[in-house]
Amino acid sequence: MARRCSACNFWFEREDGYFVGATAINMGLGIVIPAAVAFTWLGLSWPHTPWTPLGVTFVGLAVIVPLVCFPLARMLWLSIDLVFRPIQPAEYHHEHALSEDAPE
Repeated sequence: MARRCSACNFWFEREDGYFVGATAINMGLGIVIPAAVAFTWLGLSWPHTPWTPLGVTFVGLAVIVPLVCFPLARMLWLSIDLVFRPIQPAEYHHEHALSEDAPE
C-alpha cells in the first residue's frame, strides 16, 4: 500500500497504530467467510457430509481469506475513518502523520 495519496499527498496512516481497526475487520472476515462456507456446505450435504473435504476447505479458507482481504480491510477502515473524521487541511502538509508537527 502506498504511504501517501498520489493525487492529494494525504498520508494514509493518520496516527500511531492507525490500522488496528483494519486488523479487526480482517480478522472478522477471516472468521465469518470460512464459517459461512462451512455451515452452508454442512446444511446442503446433511446427513451425508464429506467431513475431510469440508475440513480441508475450511482450514484453507481460514488461511487464504485474511491474506486476500487484507488490502480490502485497510481500504474499508480508512473509508470508515474518513467518514467520521474528515481530513483536516494541516494533514496534507506535514511530512509524516506521526511527525511532531502533525495535528492532534
